[in-house]
Amino acid sequence: MTALAVFAAGAGAQSIVRVDIRDGGEPPAPLAGGVQERQLTKFFDDVRWPGEVIYDAHWEAPATGLAGPVSVMMAYRLAGSRDVQRLIVRYPDGASGRQIARFRIDEDQIRQSGAVTAWRIELRQGDRVLDERITGRWR
Repeated sequence: MTALAVFAAGAGAQSIVRVDIRDGGEPPAPLAGGVQERQLTKFFDDVRWPGEVIYDAHWEAPATGLAGPVSVMMAYRLAGSRDVQRLIVRYPDGASGRQIARFRIDEDQIRQSGAVTAWRIELRQGDRVLDERITGRWR
């Protein structure tokens, strides 16, 4: 399993705690009690593509809740493309406590356009950016 974690100290009551990056060859570790996981609805849990890359954005909302709509957006670039790709996990009714937004980039996309070269993940409430994590190559 290939894994990379980007850590950052939380700046407020709601923040992205860390981003784990791994290949899709092994299933993710089980989630701790109370952690809720959301995934893009177009993907199926039981389908695994060898060579896919999975980004888990671990984030925290206040225990009292974060009013919706809330979303976690991942923007990324691939080596063979100038276009910025976007994936969004939505929490239309808001969220509270620890959460995981899971993003999958499938093998076909990586095979066609190359590896992910840079990414940005934003935690948003409506149009307001609450927190973000970026790679050093993001511009």
